[in-house]
Amino acid sequence: MVKRLFDIAAAATGLVVCGPVIMLAAALVKLSSRGPAFYCPARAGMNGRPFTLYKLRTMHVNQSRDASVVTGANDARVFAVGRWLRKLKIDELPQLLNILRGDMSIVGPRPEDLKIVEQHYGPMGWQTLQVRPGLAGVSSIYNYTHGEKLLTGPNPEQVYAEQLLPVKLALEVAYLNDTSFGYDVSLIVRTVAAIIRISLGQQEFPEPPEMATAREILAQRTSAANPSQAAWAAAWSHHVRALGAKRTWFTLPPFCSLRALLRLLASHRFAWEGERRVSGFSWLFSSGTAGPTVVAPEKCQAPETRFYWNCTGRNVCATWGGSGRASWRDSRFDGKRRGFVWTGSVEMTRRQNRAFTLVVFFLTLISAGWPAGAQENPSTSEKGPKMSFAIAIHGGAGRTSEDNDRLDEHRRVLEEALQAGIDRLSRGETSLDVVEAVVRILEDSDSFNAGRGAVFNAEGKHELDASIMDGRTRAAGAVGGVRTVRNPISLARLVMTETRHVLLVTDGAEQFADAMQQAHNVERVPNDWFSTPRRRQEWERLRKTNAGNAPLPDSQRIGTVGCVALDQHGNLAAATSTGGLTNKRFGRIGDSPVIGAGTFADNETCAVSCTGIGEDYIRNSVAYDVSARIAYGQATVEDAVRQILTGETHKVRGGIIAVDRTGRITMQFNTQGMARAAADSSGRREIHVAE
Repeated sequence: MVKRLFDIAAAATGLVVCGPVIMLAAALVKLSSRGPAFYCPARAGMNGRPFTLYKLRTMHVNQSRDASVVTGANDARVFAVGRWLRKLKIDELPQLLNILRGDMSIVGPRPEDLKIVEQHYGPMGWQTLQVRPGLAGVSSIYNYTHGEKLLTGPNPEQVYAEQLLPVKLALEVAYLNDTSFGYDVSLIVRTVAAIIRISLGQQEFPEPPEMATAREILAQRTSAANPSQAAWAAAWSHHVRALGAKRTWFTLPPFCSLRALLRLLASHRFAWEGERRVSGFSWLFSSGTAGPTVVAPEKCQAPETRFYWNCTGRNVCATWGGSGRASWRDSRFDGKRRGFVWTGSVEMTRRQNRAFTLVVFFLTLISAGWPAGAQENPSTSEKGPKMSFAIAIHGGAGRTSEDNDRLDEHRRVLEEALQAGIDRLSRGETSLDVVEAVVRILEDSDSFNAGRGAVFNAEGKHELDASIMDGRTRAAGAVGGVRTVRNPISLARLVMTETRHVLLVTDGAEQFADAMQQAHNVERVPNDWFSTPRRRQEWERLRKTNAGNAPLPDSQRIGTVGCVALDQHGNLAAATSTGGLTNKRFGRIGDSPVIGAGTFADNETCAVSCTGIGEDYIRNSVAYDVSARIAYGQATVEDAVRQILTGETHKVRGGIIAVDRTGRITMQFNTQGMARAAADSSGRREIHVAE
């Protein structure tokens, strides 16, 4: 409590004092480099909960999606003013806002990128995530005075993971083992002193006094039997998914604490190593709620082993001593508050322990019928494990007779796009990057009504629409009626990231593409680049019937392309792109670029991409309606989509793909067919082109 009060007072004072400095620095960033003044990446907070970190931007914004998350010593991505801000640590002053919000503390472990945590954190790393990350700290000082010099060469991320990260974590564990208010104050003084010395030109610094303890910790951890990194990566992914849920203060009856402990004990596979217990990984199912069990962050570390479990917003922590003594605590939280509601312990011999485990097992079977307590969202009560990633793709609803001659080509393109999405999600890329990349593949193919295969309008030209939405922030971008942009979906994303707008259309969108062309490599093509003989024949045949305003027959492809995805960080995203309706007139724009009609994503519910007659989807806000039925109507994602496509009150014609926050996928349609594909982390993989 004292530390938190100090954090609030210090952060508020710091914002008042440093506010003019932050504003001046932000102005210099805007003048020095095109793009926003602030950079807001995701970082791993207390208990692994992701949070948005506030920093002044020090790098150019036109970076590759595969760029290193670690900044090298002479990184070319850093512009001149940014290098100066990093040297004086002015770029980190906006993190005072994170401290006020409760995401961080004045002093604590250095906040780490989610990719680094997932790929490189082990038992020691997990221990550092049990407290709030800090603006200052012993590892931050070491990184500032020693670590940045090591990050040279073509792959600074590898150097960081192999050389600097283990030392950083050991220093943080040394801090946590000896933390106190006086120690925190001394670290603040040391941080300020280091900044002043470096600004005055000092380059060589002695090792921090904690280094001797850190070396001992590293030696102990190296000799300990730790879980494989693959197991840790899987556990971390599931843990982030569990903590990414809607924050709710749960009110559960007292016996739920005991029940949670019993299930924790009975759900693990135990073995003995000398006088110590060792646990394995397992899934836990309780009254329809599936939650991952993240275990053994301190596996085989003498003299005790710790287990952690998270399910429906509750943390259960158990500590086993080498003598067979067990203690535990059960805490409830809403992301900021913590309170212990039940504690207990038991001591037993090894033989007694075996008997106790059997008793616990049978008690757990009995307790399975007890009420599960409050549910934060109906989607979490669906049976089956949560997927670490999931993806669905569509190539448009409806079918034409010409499609029967191109089924192999449709399948090949869907296979290519699906595999690209699987590969990227397996590597831990964000769902936003994945849906954009997948839709670009579909746009570059002439198989579907988007990009290269777009239909003709009434004037014999092509006008393309696209939209993209981030379920984590609800940020969105869209373009309509663009004529010379090869990949409208990428321009839509630039609308989201580089402007304060959501939708740009026709000439305005083209002007925006002109402005972004050089800085962001927006590829331009002549309008006839989108033309294909097959689309021209369709247009000429339809034009002869004077059907520009007539309803299209069910046999006509009324398609679009789209992608929805759930990534390993628990974030959802959706993207949709189309050439519109054949022979459309008067600058018609359909649902695809309309957020809430053709595209929608929200981490609390689902990600949706629609295909069909756009006017139907706009009138009924179909994409948002799917999310609303889940959030307010307690429907599953499958039921929500089915209710919309089979409803009698407001009929829509077409198809919908969606994935909810647990990774459940649905792909439904009420036309003669819909090209579609889906995959998830469980091994599901399906492609349909003929039905």
